[in-house]
Amino acid sequence: MDTPEIDEAEVSALVADLLREDDLGVVIRAHIRIESALCEVVDALLREPSYRSKLNLDYFNTVILAIAVGINTEYGPSLKAIGTLRNSFAHDLETKLDGNSISALYAALVPRHKDKVQEISRNLWVDHNSTMPYPTFKNLSPRDQFIAIAIVLWGAVKGTVLHLRNRPREA
Repeated sequence: MDTPEIDEAEVSALVADLLREDDLGVVIRAHIRIESALCEVVDALLREPSYRSKLNLDYFNTVILAIAVGINTEYGPSLKAIGTLRNSFAHDLETKLDGNSISALYAALVPRHKDKVQEISRNLWVDHNSTMPYPTFKNLSPRDQFIAIAIVLWGAVKGTVLHLRNRPREA
């Protein structure tokens, strides 16, 4: 079975949303998109998806449930790290993305996601700063580094959603 492709318009909308935001906005918007995709994973595997909302799960419990029902367990640390980063913004409006927060988030990624972050960093830079040579991921601003990481995490979760929606149904 072929791997389904994520809708290019949905990816473009995510990128556009994130590029227009400040640090607070980019973290909150990315977190909302990732959490929504996690809920789609859970809903795709539940016999009665309407009951998920009745559980009143917070983000971290949604991550645990998504892992329990089918998302790759390797994604857990990075999904939890982005939730922790979101919480720091939610509880202190003076929080900024910096090298330490990005390093912690990047360290939580699985190797293939780190590779994808490097690729996306180059593509984002070329697409939005075409008159300048692109730097490596480590030379991007913390905000741009976060955007690349968020896109990869969202894409990993959305890829799981698409895979689950296209799987053969049991009789």
